[in-house]
Order: sequence, then structure tokens, then C-alpha cells
Amino acid sequence: MDKVLSKLKILGLPSDAAACGLYRVVWPLQVLQSAGLAETYVPPIVNGDRFVKLSEEGYKSPNDPSTVNNYDLIVLQRQPQKDVHRLITGAKALGIRVVFDIDDNAVAIQPSNPNYMVWGKDRRKIRSMVTAYMESGSVPKAIRGKSVDEVVESSMSLRNSLLNNIRAADMVTVTTPSLKEDYSRYNNNIVILPNQMPIDLWKDLEYIPHEGRVWVGWAGGWTHYEDLKLIKAAMREVIRRHDSVDLVLIGFDQAKDLVFDDISPDRVVTFPWSKDLAGYRKYVNSLDVALAPSYDSRFNEGKSSIRCLEAWCCKVPVVGSFTTYGHAIRESGGGIVAKKPKDWIKGLSRLISNKGLRASMGIAGYNYTSKRRTYAVTTGLWFSAYKSLFDGG
Repeated sequence: MDKVLSKLKILGLPSDAAACGLYRVVWPLQVLQSAGLAETYVPPIVNGDRFVKLSEEGYKSPNDPSTVNNYDLIVLQRQPQKDVHRLITGAKALGIRVVFDIDDNAVAIQPSNPNYMVWGKDRRKIRSMVTAYMESGSVPKAIRGKSVDEVVESSMSLRNSLLNNIRAADMVTVTTPSLKEDYSRYNNNIVILPNQMPIDLWKDLEYIPHEGRVWVGWAGGWTHYEDLKLIKAAMREVIRRHDSVDLVLIGFDQAKDLVFDDISPDRVVTFPWSKDLAGYRKYVNSLDVALAPSYDSRFNEGKSSIRCLEAWCCKVPVVGSFTTYGHAIRESGGGIVAKKPKDWIKGLSRLISNKGLRASMGIAGYNYTSKRRTYAVTTGLWFSAYKSLFDGG
């Protein structure tokens, strides 16, 4: 198939407009197109979300009246819906290859993770979680307006549909070896495509002045509550020892009260999720040291080091857990690995007290990211994976 060898026509369907879709579909396909290796199309964002319309006839969007017949390959990202399964089987019947990308371990998620209410398999545990949230008065957006029974049945349905979609795809792409191992029981063609960085988007960023203060910060969402608990005691001690340090929380600002309630409020700086990524990058760029806690679990073993890569794009050093981040930190020299509370205290104290060390580790992380972990550097990796579907791979 000469046309495939030279240029693929790819339809990318991210699950939503969130960052995962950018990292796993939007940016990789943009680089493939820029390199002349593919003609790609990803639905536009309409009313804050990706417009995706699936029907018996195929896929349509406001800006592209064509159906799936116009593409050689469809790349789906973390879509568990039943109508997606119809799209997969229908496309394959037409000779169109289908890639299903997933960057979380839905088969090893633990009840301590709020997303267990979306992917979990134990009805009793899901029911208990939903009831607890409703009684607390703090109901996550994902289950808001639903009854306990509706959440339980939705979780069962989504989990089963997700696994069916993984089974049906021609290829499953994941971010880590741990994910490949666990999803191999559902599909025998799993390819690791590590998360990379669109490093040009991290240039010439704004910086929030904080003269005389050292900002030690973390960026992430509310599902990382258990990760943050790992550093609760260490951060309390670091704040006590170093008068110049402030804890910065980007995104999950409620953690100020839910996790770090024993730290004086005037030593905690919070920033909400920015409506655009430019705001988020500005916050990360303003940190002096980045925190990357990750509790030891099979689920977190499947996570990627993207939190480190984002910090390193800003030349910010990282103190992170061995789980998830240890390999990248040691390979890059861009930070310090911490396993126990005393390691966090010691590592953070070293960086807080030594501005030169912060600079050298930040530069080491930046060099590692810019030379080895960008989409431009790894374009061939993505193209080879997709092309193998047409080469008998």
C-alpha cells in the first residue's frame, strides 16, 4: 500500500478537550502532519468540549462532512462508550485500522482513587464511595445529579465497554511498560508511546514575582488526594524549618484545607485551574522547586513522568517519589528521588538552601526533556507504530 507508506490519513478522536487528549492525540498528530508523514484531522472544541458525533453512518463534524471512509486510520483516546465500539467494528469492516490509546490503568485502579466511581468493578465499594461523597456535601462533577444506583450501573457499563473497545482495536497504545503488561490480557498488539512534550509551547512564559520567597509547588487535580497525603508531614516540617518557603498548589486548591490544614494559611499559595494552558504554564514556570509525590501502587506504576517534564521545560528541579518518577529523575539528573518523609525533608532542604543546585538540576532536566522527550525528536516512533498496522506488524 504505497499511499500508506508515504502518508497516512488519520482521524484523531480524543475523549474530551482536556490535557490528556492534547498529549496523546492532538500534539502527536500535529507533528506527524508537520513532518509530511500524515494528513490529520481532530474535531474542533465546541462549547468547551471536543465535538464528536458518532452515528451508524460513521463520524461527522461541523467542519468536516466526510465519514470515516476518508481515513486510513482512526486514533481513539480513552473512550469507553458503546457507540465507540460500533465505530471500531464498522471502521474495521471497511478496512480502516483503529488505534485505541489509554494512559491510565483502569484494571488496577484502587478504591482510594475517586475515579474508582467511574472505572471500578466492585459495586459495594462504589456504592460506599458515592454515599460518603453525598453525605459530605462535596460531590465530584462526574457523579453530580446522579443517584447512587445510577453511578454504580454507569461504572459497570463503562468498565465493560472500555475493555470491549480495547479488545476490538487493531492496536492499543499506552505510555508505560506497566500499562502494556496489564492491558496485554485484552489485546495482543500493545505499543508503548511515552508521553512527550511540545516544548515550543513552554518558551517565553510569564513569571509571577515572589521576591524573598521560595515557592515549592505541586500541580494536579483532585484525584491525587492520596498522593498529596504522602508529603503532608514532610511539608509541615519544611515550612517550619525554612521561613522563606511557601507551599504552592496549582489546580487542586482545596488541598489547602483537605490535606495541608496544619500549615499556616499565609504560607500556602493557591491557583485554580486556568481556563487556558498558558495560565497553567505560567504557574508552573513561577515555581522554584516542583513536587511529584506518588504513592506506591500498581495504578501509579502505570503513570508517566509528565509532571516532571512540565517542570523541566521551565528549568525547575523536582523532588519526586520513586514510584512513577524515579526513573526519569535519575536518568535526567533533574531532581531528587524521595522514598520516605525524611528523604522529602532532606531533598527539599538541599534545594531550598542552594540556589545554584536548583539551577543546575533545572538545566539538567531541561536538557533531558529537550533532547530526548519532545514530539519532534520522537516523530518516527509514533509514525512507525501507526504504519506497522499496514505493513503486517
